[in-house]
Amino acid sequence: MTSKFTNHMVMVTSLPEEMLAEIVTHTACSSLTDFINLRLTCKAFLGASNYDRVFEKVSMENVSFVPWRKSERVFQK
Repeated sequence: MTSKFTNHMVMVTSLPEEMLAEIVTHTACSSLTDFINLRLTCKAFLGASNYDRVFEKVSMENVSFVPWRKSERVFQK
């Protein structure tokens, strides 16, 4: 089981940083929880998650820290 995990980590770390950044960007756009979990998986994803373009593409509408009501969405925008 350990060798299978090691093989997957070798595959991830062998990807170019630009590709890792794209994976991180798509993850961050869809789910904040998944983005945080992805950053915790390995150093390669942690490094790729610090690119400015990752944060430029994330919409604040998808990131909800507070359960906004319809009347309060004006402040979110």
